[in-house]
Amino acid sequence: MKRIAFALALPVLILAGCTTPGEDPSVKARGQYLAAKAECEATYPDRFVAQSDCRTAAADQFIRPYYRYGDLMTRLQMTRRKLAADVDRHRLSPAAFARAVARAERESAREEQRRNEAAGL
Repeated sequence: MKRIAFALALPVLILAGCTTPGEDPSVKARGQYLAAKAECEATYPDRFVAQSDCRTAAADQFIRPYYRYGDLMTRLQMTRRKLAADVDRHRLSPAAFARAVARAERESAREEQRRNEAAGL
């Protein structure tokens, strides 16, 4: 339920572009990451490894300082880059890449949820 509420609130938070006093700074960081991600996609539309590296740099700058499970983030970044290399080498289609990345993201989210529940968060 919290994820649904956050997903619904995220566009509003991104449009706001800044945080109010006392607001969690990770909210602003998420917006900055999404803007940087969009820039990566625009700059490297057909170069999947370059786009992946750009997204990794943006995530490391804006998300990693606030993300509880760095190992999950690193694993997902490595998976994205490996799959991106396969697309750039024409071993994987962009559609198959998108499906594989979505699957890896779901697995990562499930593991994050499992860890949070185990920690009572």
